[in-house]
Amino acid sequence: MTRTFKYWLASAFVSVTLALSGASSASPVTVTYDVTGTSGNWVLDFSVANNINASQSIYFFGVDLSARDIVASPGAFNPNQFSTWNNCPYGGSCTTIYDNIWINGSIGYGTTLSGFKVHVTDLAAPTNVAWYSYASGGTSYTGADCNHCGTNPGFSGTASNAAAVPEPGTIALFGLGLFAVGALRRKSA
Repeated sequence: MTRTFKYWLASAFVSVTLALSGASSASPVTVTYDVTGTSGNWVLDFSVANNINASQSIYFFGVDLSARDIVASPGAFNPNQFSTWNNCPYGGSCTTIYDNIWINGSIGYGTTLSGFKVHVTDLAAPTNVAWYSYASGGTSYTGADCNHCGTNPGFSGTASNAAAVPEPGTIALFGLGLFAVGALRRKSA
């Protein structure tokens, strides 16, 4: 084998390893959050990314935490129209009651908006937070990942802390890829 082919093969292996680890997957709506503060006095700043389609704008967003305590709202989003929300009538969870809700704003396609801030008094900062969002637009969304599809699609999921440590499986796959590159390089030397 030529040296160029070996480097190409190693690069391909690393690329496949990263793809399998989920590094390049995108969902219609992505939610992450940053945490600031100290025990019993946390502020979670949620970021919402709209990847639905070019005609859909997110207008409704909510999270489920231990209590309702919204401290900031981005743009035109109104935090006071609903104090709680349940997605059961719209194909979502019948057991999750969302208590921090924003409505009547707009997050356009390809845009990420942050500033959905909630104060949390738990001793430990939450590591995962249930969320939902609704969008509206002229083109129907027909993906299998919505709980209320059509021109007013609803999505739900679990947000993770943006600064969280990667999962062990991801680190293992990445390490395996680096090991393969090193082994090929050592063998050629």
